[in-house]
Amino acid sequence: MYIMRNPISASVGSRPAWRPAALLATVCAAAIGTLWLSRPDLYPFGSQDRVTVSVTHRIEHSTAGTLLVVSAMLGALALAGASIRRTPLADRLALVAALVQTLFFGLVMTDASVMSLLGYAVAFAGPAIVVTAVIAACLRRNVAGYLIAGTAVAVGIIGVTTGLIEPEVVTTFWSNVSHSFESFGTRLGWSVLMAGMAVTWGWATARLVGWSRWSQSQVFTSPAKIRRWGRAVTFAAALCPLPYAGLRLLWLTPWPVDLRADMDRPEVRMQGAFLGVAALVGCTLTLGLISRWGEVFPRWLPFLGGRAVPPALAVVPGGLVAAAATMAGPGLLLSGIESNGAGHGVAGVALTVLIFPFPIWGPLLGAAVLAYHLRRRADSGRVRPVVSPRRPGGAPLRL
Repeated sequence: MYIMRNPISASVGSRPAWRPAALLATVCAAAIGTLWLSRPDLYPFGSQDRVTVSVTHRIEHSTAGTLLVVSAMLGALALAGASIRRTPLADRLALVAALVQTLFFGLVMTDASVMSLLGYAVAFAGPAIVVTAVIAACLRRNVAGYLIAGTAVAVGIIGVTTGLIEPEVVTTFWSNVSHSFESFGTRLGWSVLMAGMAVTWGWATARLVGWSRWSQSQVFTSPAKIRRWGRAVTFAAALCPLPYAGLRLLWLTPWPVDLRADMDRPEVRMQGAFLGVAALVGCTLTLGLISRWGEVFPRWLPFLGGRAVPPALAVVPGGLVAAAATMAGPGLLLSGIESNGAGHGVAGVALTVLIFPFPIWGPLLGAAVLAYHLRRRADSGRVRPVVSPRRPGGAPLRL
């Protein structure tokens, strides 16, 4: 007779790797909460915060410190329930505690600054990667490489004729960016730390809920079903950054949209163009989740052409962006509501979400990454028949 174990209990016993990370997050929460309660001047958020696209600008140091101390207690409860008592009730209490921690750190204590950091990282690293790939494609006489190179030349001509690409403008642009990171670096570090704690407890929640067992259901294992819902969510996720990309790329034209007159300077336009290109890169990479080149490197890539793409190369960065976008959602919605949609009511809030679709884009991208992971897992599990070599006459060759 087979005895079906509780999937939560099974996952707790067989997946202990999350506990050290959760213990570290618990200790950090207790230490940070105590620090903010005893040293209010070190609290980076609250009413004095210059970043208002957040929930934390509404939370003062005493409330935040108390909440973090309480979260540390919940973390201790989760660890105790998963380690000491091995009963179904204790396991479920541990799961609830871990889930509450995930939601608290992810949707309350984190904000859009983490997403901004990732956006700038793509904006600055993306051009170098794209240029390298385009050169490799052109050397291999790939048509796509020629098209992208032609587009880049056209953009360069536009930049020179409009005065965007000049040594002085580029120098001012980099100076502004470095000054921004110097001004907001400490606060950004706190936001990244809060996001890291959310990811840690999210991992713990997945282990406690027994994801490895639940993911064996047919909707997660049938290749046909994975491809069906995976394509739908991937296309939807790829569409999300396009309004923002179009808006920022318009800054390269004489008709910029959403650019105040007092901010209309060449270096600001260049910054918008970089972010617009980053959004297009994100859209393209999202489509790679359902494309052939998302599974096998194109043959024109030197050294890697024709080799299988490691699933983690898409899952890890895609999952990070999905998490960051989801965590930016509550702050964006709160900011839109507080400003009454920039004075335009519900329509203004809807327009804000259209341009900055974090509440929608994050979950959709997460689902797209999940579908890619499940599809690659299903494909790797297929057993391919081995064809025996044959003699010239057609008879199988005995080995």
